[in-house]
Amino acid sequence: MSQGTTEAAQVQRASPEQATEAVQQMNRAMRMANSSLHFSLDREADRVVVTVADRDTGEVVMQIPSEEALALARHLNEVAKGALVSQKV
Repeated sequence: MSQGTTEAAQVQRASPEQATEAVQQMNRAMRMANSSLHFSLDREADRVVVTVADRDTGEVVMQIPSEEALALARHLNEVAKGALVSQKV
């Protein structure tokens, strides 16, 4: 096993509380930098969402991942949950 694979195997998924705290810290850092970036969690899609807004108007000019990608992730999560329930029955 290569070192990169070993290191990747050691990475742990953040708990919801850790993810929330990380998002809050990033938002505080961006406010201090007077930036128009905003970080949030989409729990249904299980993704971090980054939005870039116009400082003057507040209009969202970019979102990563896009709404379409989030909708797909939500759908796939629901399908996966349904498949797990079906297998347990």
